[in-house]
Amino acid sequence: MVINILNICVLCSRALRSSSCTHYFLAYSVFSIIYSCLACLTQFLRGFSIDWANHRIGCKLHFYILFVVPVQANLMLILASVDRYCSSLKSHRLNSKSKIQTPRMNIVIATIAAAIYMSPMLFIYAWN
Repeated sequence: MVINILNICVLCSRALRSSSCTHYFLAYSVFSIIYSCLACLTQFLRGFSIDWANHRIGCKLHFYILFVVPVQANLMLILASVDRYCSSLKSHRLNSKSKIQTPRMNIVIATIAAAIYMSPMLFIYAWN
């Protein structure tokens, strides 16, 4: 968690803010922090015999979030790789895809797509 906070501090600097790839790494750090906080909080509460995954809705929501957030984080790394590939091409059409507005739109679309992709887990997952 400390490393992700340091990543956010470094990636928010003026020199790196203009890079389109920075946005993907920022999103990755945020998703990693969310996952770490949620996983640690769950284990901390279990130490006090408080398990929000014991209830029907809590169980589905808990496991949905614990599975979708790492998917979203890994998707940001994939998008950063694709962005670097597109920016290194000589083709102007693909090279122009790595502007600042494009990563922001891609992050939103990828987050929504991952949430929709993992949504069947809300209906079929049950922990016994």
